[in-house]
Amino acid sequence: MPNVVRSLDETYVAPAIRRIVTENDGSRKKTEQVTTYNGVLHTNKESKRRIFLQGEPGTGKSTFAAKLTLDWCNECTSVPARTVEQVYFIDVKTLSKFKFVFVVELREANKKQKVLELIKEQIIERIYADKDVESAYMTVWTNGLLLMMIVSCLWCPLHSSVWW
Repeated sequence: MPNVVRSLDETYVAPAIRRIVTENDGSRKKTEQVTTYNGVLHTNKESKRRIFLQGEPGTGKSTFAAKLTLDWCNECTSVPARTVEQVYFIDVKTLSKFKFVFVVELREANKKQKVLELIKEQIIERIYADKDVESAYMTVWTNGLLLMMIVSCLWCPLHSSVWW
């Protein structure tokens, strides 16, 4: 069997993301399909502080997070524009306002509730030498105003701890 390696851009299929609105009586109602990063990150031209992407296992949540991160990396560097025809989530310029994008595994959070602690433990301590960890941490701490954290987990009850 031939060994064929394909990029995420070549094989990616966007998940069917629908906005869920909480009604006054507490019930939830699915509304329009969201097909842009702007649609995910904003509602009525307002930036959302927290966005929950829920779904059954295998529906594309983690792959969507990986694709969003890849698009952010490509937009914020000098990587040439993609050559694959895309229909959904083509507004990658929306992502360029974020200084940092971190994908954090919630299942590995070890009961931590502070975002910066998760980032320090799961990312900074793994990629920086011991002598550089505090400096990298302070860079995130002082520039974290425009921060996107993508939490990836197997099961996330909405009524669990608040993640900032």
